Amino acid sequence: MEGNGPKTAKKFDLAGMLYDWCDAFVYALVVIIAVFTIFFKVTNVVGTSMLQTLYENDTLVITKLGYEPRRGDVVVLSIENDFFHEPIVKRVIATGGETVYIDFDREEVRVTDREGVTHVLDEPYVYLDGLNRHMSAGDMEYPLYVEEGMLFVMGDHRNGSTDSRYSMIGLVDERRLVGRVLFRVLPLSRIGTVQ
Repeated sequence: MEGNGPKTAKKFDLAGMLYDWCDAFVYALVVIIAVFTIFFKVTNVVGTSMLQTLYENDTLVITKLGYEPRRGDVVVLSIENDFFHEPIVKRVIATGGETVYIDFDREEVRVTDREGVTHVLDEPYVYLDGLNRHMSAGDMEYPLYVEEGMLFVMGDHRNGSTDSRYSMIGLVDERRLVGRVLFRVLPLSRIGTVQ
C-alpha cells in the first residue's frame, strides 16, 4: 500500500527563470557597454579616401589603449579645420623622427627611419582610379621631415584622398589620434580585421 504523505513535486518556475535570464542579460549588456566606452570606440567611414581597403559607411571598431603609432597602421584622426568637421581615416606613412620622400613620377613612397635607413614602402593596398590614374601630388615639399609627436598620413585611394600631401592637413599631431582601426563590423559581408 502506498503512503499518503505529501508529494514533493518540483514546479517549473517559468517566471523565475525568465527573470534570471533577463537579469544576466542586463548585467552582460552593461559590461559590454562599459568595455566599449572605456577601451573601444565605434565609428563610420566618411568619404572614399581609403578605397579599396575601406568603403563609405563601413563601421569600424577602434582603440587607443596602449597604442603607439606605427608605419602602415590604419588610424582615425580628429582634424577640425575649415575643411574637416568629422573624424577621418588614413594610413600612417611615417612617424616622428622619420623623413618622407615621394617620387610622383614613379609613384613611389620612401621613408628614411630614425637610424638613417631608407625604405621603399611596399603598398599593395594603393588604389588609383578615374581618368587620371596617377598619384595626386598635393602642395607639400619633399623630402619632408616628420617632427617628434607628429604623423604623416595618406589615404589608400591615392588620387582621391586629401591627406598629409596637402597643407590643409599636413603633418598631424599625435594628440589628434582617436585610435587605431582594429576591425570592420559592418557590413557583415566584409566583417574582419583591417590591414
